[in-house]
Amino acid sequence: MFNQSEIINALTKVLESKTFSKSTTTNVLLKLLVESTIEGHTITAYTVGLELFGKRYDPKKSDVNIRVNISHLRKRLKRYYEEEGVYDPIVISIKPGQYNTTFSAREEKKNNSLKRKKIVGFILSFVVFTAVAFFLLKPSNKVWKPMFDNGFETTLYLGDVFGYSGSTIFNNTGWHRDSKINSVEAFFRTY
Repeated sequence: MFNQSEIINALTKVLESKTFSKSTTTNVLLKLLVESTIEGHTITAYTVGLELFGKRYDPKKSDVNIRVNISHLRKRLKRYYEEEGVYDPIVISIKPGQYNTTFSAREEKKNNSLKRKKIVGFILSFVVFTAVAFFLLKPSNKVWKPMFDNGFETTLYLGDVFGYSGSTIFNNTGWHRDSKINSVEAFFRTY
């Protein structure tokens, strides 16, 4: 699927990232796993232990440390591909319980692009449909025209007319709502 140079370039990009920059053990481990997978070698805990711990490797004591390091590596790879490597075309991963790496093409961005195109298409269709409906079904003036042309004075109230202007608790002037007044008749009876 990918040639060796593409995989090495992907590995180099991961190793030079901020996520991996200060983690020597994780870098050595990732490099070992990727190179062994490329060369077709079967990787065992013993191989990993010798590479990480050298002569200090004790299979009885170190195998737990190897599993912990592999777990940390998996988490770090996941974080890298969610943050810095979000647009990387090749994703390096390690399946649980295994030491060999897998290389896959990033498919998610294509799906997101397709989703984005569908959303934009839906919005454009809605706008076009609304515009066509508006121009074909123009609202008639049959409702408003008689009201404005009836010969009577029309008063437009903006805000609340049932109140009064007066002093506020902060000694400023402000508008107060009179809760007893809810109609024009009540307003004239009160004042």
